[in-house]
Amino acid sequence: MQALADNRRVRADEIAVQAIDGAVLLRGTVGSLVQQVEAARTARRVIGVQSVEDQLQVRPMGPDERADADTKAAVLAALIDDDELHAADIDVEAKDGDVTLGGLVEFARNRDRAERVALGVAGVSHVHNRLKVLVPVSPDDARGYPPIRSSDTTAHSASRPR
Repeated sequence: MQALADNRRVRADEIAVQAIDGAVLLRGTVGSLVQQVEAARTARRVIGVQSVEDQLQVRPMGPDERADADTKAAVLAALIDDDELHAADIDVEAKDGDVTLGGLVEFARNRDRAERVALGVAGVSHVHNRLKVLVPVSPDDARGYPPIRSSDTTAHSASRPR
């Protein structure tokens, strides 16, 4: 969202924005309450925006934490940009190039895709994939499926090839 980049009180590279039909979701970590308030206020002033959901976390940051916030926002933005993923249900944490994904996805392929998307972000060296797969299936429908292997539901990690 260009309006965030134009606001000197906001570090737009720390914020991921998802906009759908006039509804805006702000996610990421900012260094102060002023940045959080300014980001939400700026988003609300954009023409066509009907609502803003502020999910920004506030944490005072030094240089190392700021780099982690930038990585987190970049991963969130990449997940939002992927049309096959519902990024609002995916949580991201970043620390020194290690990214942890959490939350729920509908299918195992979405869990794997989210991991690949995160690994494709500059600055990410390793992904801890703790996404859980939630497939709503009635007991009658489940009888025709093979049993679930533990590898289908457990968290796993991946690293960027060197």
